[in-house]
Amino acid sequence: MKIVITGGTGFLGRLIAERALARGDTVTLFDIAVPPDGLGSLDGRAEMIAGDISDTEMVARVIEKSDAVVHLASMVSAGSEADFDAAMRVNIDGGRAVLDAARANGPQTKVLFTSSLAVFGSKAMPLLVDGMTRPVPQNTYGMTKAVMEMLVNDMSRKGFIDGRVGRLPTVIVRPGKPNTAASSFASGVIREPLTGETCELPVARDLKLCVGGYRTCADGLMALLDAPADALGDDRVVNLPNITTSVSEMIAVTETVAAKHGIALGPIEDAPEEYLGTLRRLYAFGDYFVLNISSPNTAQLRELHRPDRLRSLLSRVSLIREEKKFEKPLFLKISPDLPDEDVEETARICAGMGFGIVATNTTVVRDGLPSRWKDEAGGVVRGQAAIVFELVLLQVDQGGLARHAPSREPAATGGGGVAGVAGVASGPPVHNDEAAVDAAPHEVAADGLQPQSRPRASHRRVE
Repeated sequence: MKIVITGGTGFLGRLIAERALARGDTVTLFDIAVPPDGLGSLDGRAEMIAGDISDTEMVARVIEKSDAVVHLASMVSAGSEADFDAAMRVNIDGGRAVLDAARANGPQTKVLFTSSLAVFGSKAMPLLVDGMTRPVPQNTYGMTKAVMEMLVNDMSRKGFIDGRVGRLPTVIVRPGKPNTAASSFASGVIREPLTGETCELPVARDLKLCVGGYRTCADGLMALLDAPADALGDDRVVNLPNITTSVSEMIAVTETVAAKHGIALGPIEDAPEEYLGTLRRLYAFGDYFVLNISSPNTAQLRELHRPDRLRSLLSRVSLIREEKKFEKPLFLKISPDLPDEDVEETARICAGMGFGIVATNTTVVRDGLPSRWKDEAGGVVRGQAAIVFELVLLQVDQGGLARHAPSREPAATGGGGVAGVAGVASGPPVHNDEAAVDAAPHEVAADGLQPQSRPRASHRRVE
């Protein structure tokens, strides 16, 4: 059998390719790029084609004359939530391209689409779900999966393709580093401690979730691919085997296995509960929220800028946003003292997880500061501090939230820097002239705006 696997260089794609090749199938892997370190054991055994899943002509060429398509290519949950348009292009338009190409091959072409338990949600969701539970997805990722399930069912009903859908649980334990999927922690809480690394846990330990071992999931997908069409009936969607467990139970089992094999486990650190508890309590009252991880007056707070800790915190905050069932804008307030490379990494993390940025807080750098306050603890405003914005920022103004194009100009120093995010930042104006601040701290504005003419945020900000 000639099989095309979209998203084939990923973890599951390689597992399925190995199983297919072992039984004599011909395999083509289609993905956005060739991995820089190659395909490992698949090198020379599977054909590799790089391309965009939403490129209908290329997808048609790749799938032409194939017997089966395993469609894994997808944007993951956090990425889909952060960029709706990209999720529609990759998950929906790309999915349509695959289905249309398979249809062109004829009704005998098998299409195995991997869906997710993310199609389920809402407060009315029952404790136990089965194949007949109504999908009510609560994020963009789950929505795109639900749409594709219906397309596969309908195109199979019409005789266009021989479709089948496998709803995956959270697959564990995935190798490598955490990705931006909301469920990435489920592998990390086992993988990182076993390798001696610190796991930044973004969820409560009593959280329950449905998981499936990677071998079980890969075997289940292969069985579904091989199943005869008449065994599937008029509903081609199958919930794959899984178990329900809690994070604390996963940790306990990991500790048992480690003790048995004499493995020294790395520590598991819980995300700062102060942020999470405050957000839960105040979520109904604020129109948008700012997570301040840059206060110079709070010991060790700026440690949260570390990429691993930042991902952990933002992942858990994102889960609270999903838990509350309606989305509100979330921003991260960052430090001006970060090196350029750390600013860029922070920007990438925020962009990938759907967070805006408030830039910036006061600095703790006092070198050469001609002020009588230079030896005091806390933050100060530096006239030479500047940041180059390469981001799309959400700015609050009297008209509400608006998306602005990226600015490639440096933010003006001092008060001008504040004016650059005047709709987001609030508080008294700042100035480099110490005497002027002493004389009229609330009336002097370095950007030339009088207080009464300044843009005022019309939304309630909670920080």
